[in-house]
Amino acid sequence: MRTTLTLLMLLALPSAAIAQIVPVQMPNRVPMAPASQSNAGAHGITVNGSAMKKFPATRAQISLSFYSRTANIDTATMQPIVDALVKAGVARENVSLPASFGSPATLNNATVVAVVPNPTVAQMQAGIASVGAAIAGMSGISLGNAQVLLETDRCADVIDTVRAGAIKNARAKADETARELQVQVGPVLNVVANDQVGANGVCSSQYSVGQGNNGAITSPDDYVSVPVYAGVSITFAIKN
Repeated sequence: MRTTLTLLMLLALPSAAIAQIVPVQMPNRVPMAPASQSNAGAHGITVNGSAMKKFPATRAQISLSFYSRTANIDTATMQPIVDALVKAGVARENVSLPASFGSPATLNNATVVAVVPNPTVAQMQAGIASVGAAIAGMSGISLGNAQVLLETDRCADVIDTVRAGAIKNARAKADETARELQVQVGPVLNVVANDQVGANGVCSSQYSVGQGNNGAITSPDDYVSVPVYAGVSITFAIKN
């Protein structure tokens, strides 16, 4: 019931206020092979650089977990949720119910999963409104958790651009350190890259709905965008 009230309260918010939903970012960083290992043990100035750029999600997977202490949860009891998602614009074939619904066992929990290609802020708002209204009309069943997994398949195409920003950031740090030491930055001795690129060139992030506030979310667009990260550790030689 508490989660139901949380969703219903969101309906009264202006569009910009959707940024009060808290994301739990899961960067899933995958280390890359070092660009160069020559003279790795040489002394120099070692700095870390990072960069991040947000790209529109090409896919959203919404998981709604329900539970009941009194009622049996089956296909019939979850039908209002399915109808609400379809009303919000989700294709019926992209909404799935637990396979266990086909068994004779009595269930007191279930997760409904909806997949939305190229999600928009308007779709997310419509989904909150529609699902919130459906939950309010259900008796004895509560929403325990709502997770949104965002993915973008553009990661492999843009990671070089993001990494260039991380290298630029590292060079600026090296120049600042050199000025403080009253030396000059020499050639690169070693580079290690740490990029966020998942399997098949896909990057992802995840957040929970109705869990408070997080400063990482600055606009409604953040709820349909995937941050692509790149990091580098560079050792520069020192010129006196």
